Amino acid sequence: APSAPARDGAAPPPPAIARDPRTGICEALLPNGLRILVVEKPGVPVVAHQIWYRVGAVDERPGETGLAHYLEHVLFKGTKSIPKGGIDLLTFRAGGANNASTWSDFTNYWFNFEASRWRLALEVEADRMRNCTFVPSEFEAERGAVLNEMHAAHDSPGGRLDEEVDAAGYVFHPYHHPVIGWQQEVESVPRSTVISFYDRHYMPNNAVLVVAGAVKAEEVVAAAAEAFRDVAPGPLPPPVSEIEPPQRGEKRVIVEEETDTPRVMAAWHTCRVGEPDDPVLDVLSSILGGGKSSRLHVRLVERDRTCTGVSSWNETRKYPGRFKVWAEGQQGADPRAVEAALLEEVARLAAEGPSEREVEKARNNLLARDLFSRETASGTAERVGMMECSTGWRALAEWPAQVAADKIDRAAHRNKRRGAVFIQVDGQLGAGVADTDQQYFFAGKRRRVAIVAAVQEHASVLAQARPFGQIRYTIVAGGHHHPFRPKGVGIRLREPDIPLAPDAPDFLVKQGGNTHFPDVLFPIGDHIPAENIHWVVFRHGQ
Repeated sequence: APSAPARDGAAPPPPAIARDPRTGICEALLPNGLRILVVEKPGVPVVAHQIWYRVGAVDERPGETGLAHYLEHVLFKGTKSIPKGGIDLLTFRAGGANNASTWSDFTNYWFNFEASRWRLALEVEADRMRNCTFVPSEFEAERGAVLNEMHAAHDSPGGRLDEEVDAAGYVFHPYHHPVIGWQQEVESVPRSTVISFYDRHYMPNNAVLVVAGAVKAEEVVAAAAEAFRDVAPGPLPPPVSEIEPPQRGEKRVIVEEETDTPRVMAAWHTCRVGEPDDPVLDVLSSILGGGKSSRLHVRLVERDRTCTGVSSWNETRKYPGRFKVWAEGQQGADPRAVEAALLEEVARLAAEGPSEREVEKARNNLLARDLFSRETASGTAERVGMMECSTGWRALAEWPAQVAADKIDRAAHRNKRRGAVFIQVDGQLGAGVADTDQQYFFAGKRRRVAIVAAVQEHASVLAQARPFGQIRYTIVAGGHHHPFRPKGVGIRLREPDIPLAPDAPDFLVKQGGNTHFPDVLFPIGDHIPAENIHWVVFRHGQ
């Protein structure tokens, strides 16, 4: 872990401050690598203090999911100088508020204080950046809190569906796993592993301090330079190197729920935050599912009356994200009818293009939302910090871009051309040739299910297993840039010491419950009791 240098006399002068005339953001960089961004809002009598770490679920190693979120909980449990409960007590006595959030690409700790008391937040963050104590009893108590949060999320059919969407949509990239982690890994992660994660990522040169409100940039930079003076930098963790391979076939997931209310989600692979298509997809999202006059609402809710609600959103991230559409059906509605109508509206938008009125309305809505987010100090700080950790704060000067209707048309048409529909209902599997990166996901009534990976005629069936859990995956893979060659099957078992069949392959006997990618294929269900399989990954070469 990085260690703090000893003080040796007077503090060095504060670093220079650069002011950006386009955004009003003031920037400074401390000698230890801590980046400081300040937005002066003299008319707001409060100060939002936020520290953003460039670490999230995407930085977690296989088998260690949920660490970033777990660590967020533990960092409120005390430091070498602040006892358990001290951070909340200090905040309460000063009349402020605090909390934190973890996402795939970053972790954010925030305080809101009356304008004269923001330095309290600075002292806390400088302390817990390197001095969290990880008291064993508190560490275990937070494990229970994280698991309760996980169970609450799984109580929502929509939450479960969205989790399975990402798990199926990303095969290789770490966006595959949920931010909160997989339950079995959170239940078993040792304290030492979380401390190691803390030591690798929590350092000033991997963080951004954002302060907005009734402050002067010079005051903030000088105070931060003094507060973080003894916090040494460390070696930066390597960036995520995994690249999601092109998806050439449709993926379909059915999530079983004891409900008569079907939910349909469609997702498309897209781009990174800040790339040219990003603002185009923002406008496209507003046209398709943004409000009661959007195309999907008018079609599915008002005209067909098959749904109670629809939405769409542009989920771009630090690494290539996705565009998602969601529809919640009326009780007893046929999800196939909902799917068909959804795709018809996407196809119609691609064929006809949006009207000038639709584009103008979408742009106005996006502009208004952006302006409203800047009304408060906390909204301003969040906007800056999120953009800085995704692609760099300077992108705020370019957004919202002036988007032309023909760009929206092309974006919709690209998605439409890549689309292929495979109907799969009540256990009937369909397979064929598809050239698509489209994915469709369903949550509906309980059905008998199986796990099958089906590929077009140029490939072979990778593996088949007995039914397990409540999730059915059907993977239809089209042609790749190179011949598709199955490479192996990766497995994680629910229990490390489960019994295996006597004729199980040697690598299973030797490697037990570890994650592995053997260079052989085998019928999983013949060797491992299905109820003990946590997940299966199909891996292939180039």
